[in-house]
Formats: sequence, structure tokens, C-alpha cells
Amino acid sequence: MKASALILIVGSALVLQVAAQLDPVCDSCPSKNCTYDKRLSCSCTGLNRTIEIVDPGDREYFNVSLGFVVDNTGSMRTEIASVKSSIQAVVTATSGIFDKYVIGTYNDPYVANVFESTDASAINSFVSTINANAGGDCPEMAMHGIRDVADRLSPGSVIFLFTDASSKDLALEPDVKALLESKNIRLNVMATGNLCGMGAEFSRLTTATNGTIYRTPDKSDVDFVMNYIKNFAKYGIRFIRGMPTTLEDLKAIADGNCSCKTSIENLVCIEPPTKSCPCPEGFEHIVVKKKVCVPGPCKKHKYGSLGFVIDNTGSMAAEIFAVRAHIANIMANNTVFKDYVVATFGDPYKKNVIRSSDESVIQSFVNSISPSAGGDCPEFAMSGIEDAAKKARKNSVLVLFTDAAAKDASKLAAVKALLLAKNTKLFVIATGTFCGSGVYKGEFDDLAAASGGDVMTLTAKSSVSEVLDFLALAAAGKYSLRSFPRCLDDMRKMKPERCCKWVIHHKCKPIEPPCPLGYKRVTMRNKVCGSPNGCPRKRVGSLGFIIDDTGSMGAEIFAVRTHISAIMANNTVFKDYVVSRYGDPYVKNVIRSSDASAIQSFVNAIGPSGGGDCPEYAMSAIEDAAKEALENSVLILFTDAAAKDANMSADVAALLVSKKIKLYVIGTGQFCGPRVYKGEYDYLAAASGGSVMKLTAKTSVGEVLNFIGLAASGMTSFDSLPSTLEGLHGMPYPPCPLGYKRVTMRNKVCGSPNGCPRKRVGSLGFIIDDTGSMGAEIFAVRTHISAIMANNTVFKDYVVSRYGDPYVKNVIRSSDASAIQSFVNAIGPSGGGDCPEYAMSAIEDAAKEALENSVLILFTDAAAKDANMSADVAALLVSKKIKLYVIGTGQFCGPRVYKGEYDYLAAASGGSVMKLTAKTSVGEVLNFIGLAASGMTSFDSLPSTLEGLHGMPYQDNCWIEEISTCMCDCYDRP
Repeated sequence: MKASALILIVGSALVLQVAAQLDPVCDSCPSKNCTYDKRLSCSCTGLNRTIEIVDPGDREYFNVSLGFVVDNTGSMRTEIASVKSSIQAVVTATSGIFDKYVIGTYNDPYVANVFESTDASAINSFVSTINANAGGDCPEMAMHGIRDVADRLSPGSVIFLFTDASSKDLALEPDVKALLESKNIRLNVMATGNLCGMGAEFSRLTTATNGTIYRTPDKSDVDFVMNYIKNFAKYGIRFIRGMPTTLEDLKAIADGNCSCKTSIENLVCIEPPTKSCPCPEGFEHIVVKKKVCVPGPCKKHKYGSLGFVIDNTGSMAAEIFAVRAHIANIMANNTVFKDYVVATFGDPYKKNVIRSSDESVIQSFVNSISPSAGGDCPEFAMSGIEDAAKKARKNSVLVLFTDAAAKDASKLAAVKALLLAKNTKLFVIATGTFCGSGVYKGEFDDLAAASGGDVMTLTAKSSVSEVLDFLALAAAGKYSLRSFPRCLDDMRKMKPERCCKWVIHHKCKPIEPPCPLGYKRVTMRNKVCGSPNGCPRKRVGSLGFIIDDTGSMGAEIFAVRTHISAIMANNTVFKDYVVSRYGDPYVKNVIRSSDASAIQSFVNAIGPSGGGDCPEYAMSAIEDAAKEALENSVLILFTDAAAKDANMSADVAALLVSKKIKLYVIGTGQFCGPRVYKGEYDYLAAASGGSVMKLTAKTSVGEVLNFIGLAASGMTSFDSLPSTLEGLHGMPYPPCPLGYKRVTMRNKVCGSPNGCPRKRVGSLGFIIDDTGSMGAEIFAVRTHISAIMANNTVFKDYVVSRYGDPYVKNVIRSSDASAIQSFVNAIGPSGGGDCPEYAMSAIEDAAKEALENSVLILFTDAAAKDANMSADVAALLVSKKIKLYVIGTGQFCGPRVYKGEYDYLAAASGGSVMKLTAKTSVGEVLNFIGLAASGMTSFDSLPSTLEGLHGMPYQDNCWIEEISTCMCDCYDRP
């Protein structure tokens, strides 16, 4: 059978494609020659939907290999026998399908142990010699194992990694990623343990190679994956590369008890070259096939209503506020649904459902929903789903938000029949345990599967915002609702829908000369990455951070801690990093390393303490950092104080100049005032070719660190660092990296409403945990409170209460802004040490001091040591109509200590709990408090997460704000 060679270009990857001229699929083409994709659809016993396996663009790999990488350290002892037998069964069953098998093991320390063969019996003999031993610690040397196996595989192959541990050798990750991508090898990970509680590197590699992490703690789960390979390899390698991503689907079809059929898609006839354009002598004719894709599906899906079914019992506050904050964005982006349905259910059940295409009507309805009652578990979910389904159009999608099982599960059959009759899908967002396995009988899983939907389980209520962002994209047509992710990891890996077509070109290619006797022709493909202009960048010098760690520098320290990992990850300019910290008295403490994890650990250990007087020992720290740094380095000093050792300035300047080191100073204070500061930093910066930037707010350090990240990535120059934050905002945008384009996004920004003067009520109170871990929060309140009071139009006066361990009453109430500011300025982090702290006592004293109809805001990262007072404090809050809002900046000492006392108080008083993942985000919350105090929004709308805060609408007086950013333009290029 004669075949013609094609070059298939997918993205930037070249793939050899062979189309047989006698292929019956091509009979309809004049030349009897074509290319096409196949789709495999399987209907399986016990599964209520059809599984489709399709992976366009990967179909035509020939002579591909199958690779296995096995962690054979001691912790794999219990599962190694099952892993070995599974591999041997696959190799035996697929003999002759793959061009070869490659298997390698890794231990700690790493010794290369890789075997390859086309002979199944030889591979199985090697597998039988594998034993688990040694190791001992966690993680292990996975990257070495993946690299050495991938190096021997053919392009287009698949690797299966078996391990229970994360990777110790993360420095190799970029090289391993480049190798896998250059050979278009997919990595699938069989995680037989908890990966040492880490394993993010596997997520990155599987995402980059379109592979999957299978969580297989049960030995039988490994068998399901391997059985799939045995039974489906006969359909071709593309159905191994495109295998299902969930164990549920694999379990359903792994035993082969399925009826499968293939269908042909994207058939393109290949026409012979015309005689009018023959190739010149020394050239041969080839056909180039390009796949061109644009965002969005080829056909718009047509749906009826988009429905939200919301459990509004007392435990659902976070979910309700998340829906309230995001639903406007979902409706604004909707191009798929005709209208909207919202239904609520509580206990006892009362029908409460609406359907409308008017966005303002839906928003008002959702805004009226609030958590209340319930108390027991389960709730009346089936009744809520039923009323929503009756109200919705045909071909609708309903999304249920609940943390409880269905008390009325007896209605399951009737509700299932209703959904099927109206062709309506149900997706369930589970934010709790459904009252536990003793109560939940699988009614939601049954209902979702029957309707073509699914159940998504969240481990944290704060993740609801991410799900709602996904729904907004789905409503915009960017993601398909034919299926739904079952967890956050699956959702984050989902790729937008694209409409693709093939374009055929005829070209002439130089004929390769024959190789000499004893040689064979091979093609080597390397992925080469350079700077935006295409020229490889030569790294120079060190990037240094000199950090004043005295007591007033909490905000700056936490900002550096938060941003430095991203700066190092994107660095293309510097060879290594230097970090120097200094206090009073001065003790040399400096590190230089190219290991990002070592630098991060050093920075994480820095905390604000000591000092007290002003100035500090900056020159000594600059000198030690400069001595440690390479030539041609950049050093960045973060301080709010002048230099106590300014007499060293001349010597330090000479050192900087001799090593060609530039010093940039980020000043976050007044440098102790003009009587103390004598211009020593300006002198050093000018002498070294650097500059001094003065900030008016410590919370702006994050923006400066973003600039440092851009400069370290080569997208701008340190020489362009302006002297003020306003100058930074006004900078011309840096060029976009290769493969990106600049876009301008337009956001609607709203101000406060015009109208009648507001009648002031109650007190606005701040309750501040002032123990040692609360430096960032204290400094954020200190920085923002003056603006909050200046813009206040709602409250009569202010209350501030601070508390530590042991508890000493310390509270003030005043309408004098200067008195409040002075009180707050006197607060500093100290003491504590253990966890929890005396929060209830402080809340009680603040509530006693405050007027009726007040709002109190608690800032803490710890649970309440005096939680036994919760009932009394709740009664006091309710009696004075005081709402409590809690801003949680930590884990509340963990679930063993925290018993929900803040959630209880907030719910009882009509407030809420907002949990932040970073202490540096407190400034954004205080900006919201300022808006609420000015009447531009309501405290009732405070969401439970920072993401919800970002998505909030505000009132009246709107204008358009333009933001310029770089976005990948890969959809615009073939």
C-alpha cells in the first residue's frame, strides 16, 4: 500500500503524518488521499451518559512508546506489588501496539535505572526485579526518573508515573517540562499517597503536557487505569493520550463492558500538486496541514433558563453572599441562556422562586436572600429543585448550592422524572459533607447523573467564588456545560472551547542527501526560549533585597515575603539573589543563593521586631550585601528610617562603584525627619546610578514589587524606576513578551450617590488583636483609618479596642478623629506567642462602649481563648443591635482549636466572617470599609472572600476606567 508523507503543524510542533492512499475513508476525495480526526464514543453499562474520547491533532503519531516511571523507595512497599502486576499485564496485552516500552525506577539517592525493549517478556522480567526500599524522608527524586525515561521515548508517547511522594529535585522541573513539551509526551501521575502534602510540580507538568493526576490511594484504582490501557490501546495511541481524566469514567469503562464506535471528523481532501507549479530540481513536493483555531464553540449551544437553587439556612452565609456578589457579572456576560430562575429553600420549606429576563429584578431578588433558621441537618432541597425546574424553560441548567443532604429525599423519583421531561441538567455545588455518610444517601449524585449533570465537591466555602467565575465564562459561551468539573483542580485545568479547521498548503522541500554508510538520519527538536526581542539574554550580577526588620516595618516585610517568589520565577536577568536584614543593634545576617527555595525560606524567617528609636543601621547592611553580591548587581533597600551609621556613606559608595552595583531605595516613611536625615540615601543612589523612591503609604510596596518583577523579567529597566508612586502609575507600558499582545480592558467604576444628607447612626468600631503575629494588620489599620474617618457620612463616632494575652481592657470611644488616630498609632504588635487569644473580652468591652445600631469589625488571625463567653457576647450584640464583622487573616489556630465562635457571633448579630489568604490584603478590606462608611456600599454586602470583594457592584456616579495588560495571542496565530 503506497503512502504519501505529510507535515502536520499543530501550534509550533511538527508531526509526521502518513495518509494511506487506499484508506477507504478517503474514497470520496478525487485524489483518494485525505486527512481526518476520529472520535471514539462509548456507551457503558452502569453509566448514564456517553463518554467521548477525542484529541484532535494528536491522531497521527506512529511508532510511539509507552513509558513507566516507578518510585521504589520504602514508602511504596505496600503498593509496589500491585504496580508491578499492573504494568506487566499492560505490557503483555499491548505487545506489538507500541514501538517499544521504557521503564525506569528512582530512589534517594538517585541512581539511573532505565530499561527499554520491544520484547514484552524482557520488560516483564525487568519489572519483576523492582523492589521498594530505602528513601526514608519525603519527598523523593521524581524529576530525575521522569527525565531519564522521557529521554528514551519516541515523540508523541505517554508516561505513567507511580509515586506517593512529591519531588525533592525541583531544580530539574524546567528542564523536564521542556523535554516533555519538545517531544509532545504526555505525563500521567498515579498518586498512591498524599504526595507529602505537596506535589504542585506534578500539577504543573500534567497541565503543561495535557496529562492527568489520578488520585489512586486504593490499589484497585491503579488497576482501573491500567485496564483501560489494555482494552483501548487497540483503538490507537490517541485514545491512550486522550484517556478520561476521572477515575469514575475509567472505572465505568476500564473493564471493556462498553459499546464503542468511531466517527470521522474534519475530513480534508489532499489534492495532488498542479502541473503548473512543479517543484524545481533538488526539491520534493510536500503537503503542509495547519490547524487554525479561534475561541468559542463552532456552534452556539441553545439553552432555556439558567437557574440558581440556594439553600438559605443559617450555615450558608458565605455561599449566599458569593452568589449576591457574582450574579450581576454572570448575567452581564450571558450569551447562552434566555432568562434566569432563582429559588431558595429553608426549613420549614416555603416556596420562593422567580423567573425573569430582567437582570435588575433577579439582582434584587438575590439581594433579599439571607441566611437564617435551619439548625438541624438535612434540609428541603428536593422541594427547592422541583419548584425551580417547574418554573424553568425546557433545556435549562440548574445549579444547586447546599452543604446539607435532602430531608425530602423521598421526592427523588418525581424530581428526576421532571428534570428528564424538561431536558434540564442539574449541577450540585457541595460546600459541606451533606450531614455525613449516615444521613446522605447519594440523592444528589443520583439526580445529577440522571439529568446529565454532576456533583462538584468543595473543601472550602470560600471557593464558591471561583465556581461562580467559571459559570460566568460558561454563560458567555467560553466553556461547555455539557459536563461539569467535579473538583477545583479539574475546573482549573479546563480549557476554553475552540472552533478549529484544517488548512492545506502545497510546498516544495529540499531533498535531504543520503547518509553515508553506517549512519542514519535523525531529527532533533529543541525548544529555545529567549527574551521578547528574540535575542537570548546573558544573565548578570545579583538581585539584592536589603530589609529593615525593625518593629515599624511589618507591612514592607510581608509584602516582600508575598512577592519574592513570583519575582524569582520570572527572573531572566540576574544570576542569583542576595537578601540582607538589619535591626538595632546591628548583627550581620545576609544570604546569597541561586536556589529560590533557600531565598524564600530566609525571607519567610524575617519578622518585624526591636528598633524603637530612629534612625537604624542601614549602611552596615548595604555594605554587607554589596560585599556578598556579584559585580553588575542591583540592590534594593526597604526602610522608613535614616541611617544611624551614615558616617560610612563614603566607604559604602566607593564599594558600590567599584563593583558596578546600583542601589535603589524604597522609602516608606519620613526617614526620621529632616533634622535626622542628611541625604545619605540620595548620595549613595546618585553615586551608584540608582535612585530613591518615596512612598506615602506602606501598603503601596506591593506595586513597587510588581515593578521589580517586571524589571527582573526583562520587560522594563530598573533605570526607569520613578521617584513617586504617581510616576509609577504614569509609566509607559513595557513591551509584551513574545507570543503576547497588549489589550485594553474597560471597567465600569462607580462612585457615591448624590442626594439628601444622611442621618448618622451608631459607632464604627475596630477591635484589633495586637499580639506579635498581627503587624501587617495593625499597620494597615493605622494607614487607612484617617481616610475612613474623613469620608464617613454614616456613623456618629468611633470605637477602638485592642487586646493581647493576658487581657487588659483598653478601649476608646470618641468622635474626634485625631484622638482615634493617636490611639491607633500607639498600637504595636507584641506578646501572644500561643494561640488562641482573648477576643471575646475585647468584643464585649467594645460593644459595651459603642452606641446602639453600631458596626464592629474584628481583625485577628487566632481563635478565641475565652470562647466560653460567646453566648453572653452574642446576647449583648443583639440587645444593642450591633453587627459584628470578622476579618480573619489566619487559620484561627486550626480546626482543632477554632470551634466556630466567630461565625456564631457574626450570624447572630447579622454580620459575617471574611477570610483572607494573605495578610497584605487587609488594605483592600479597609478600602471597602471606607466605601461603606461613606455610604457608597453597605456592610451587609461584605463578601466572605477577597475574590467576592473584587466582583462587587457599587452605587451610582459611574465612569469607565481603562486598564492595559498583556494577554496571550496564541488564538490569533495558527
